[in-house]
Amino acid sequence: MANQPLPVQVFPGLPDPNSGKIYHLQVGAFSTAEGAAMTAQIVKNAGFYVGGDVSGGAYRVLVVNIPASVVHLAVQRLAALGIQQIWVREQGPAR
Repeated sequence: MANQPLPVQVFPGLPDPNSGKIYHLQVGAFSTAEGAAMTAQIVKNAGFYVGGDVSGGAYRVLVVNIPASVVHLAVQRLAALGIQQIWVREQGPAR
């Protein structure tokens, strides 16, 4: 069987791998803390650093500290876990 692309949507798209920037990947938004915690644990067990935030009643799960050069690999690994949509955002400075 030939390698087929994984069924994942990436918004707004993959960054320039040579930018030197650091990104976080939002892998889910949930209406309950329990739903977010389950996804966070799955992603953490796969070896990713996980963060999150709460905004407008949505619990967001983030994969953090991903260098631009490996965002595409992280997206492939997350898709293999069953993640279907990933939002890529430049990670701001630590607060």
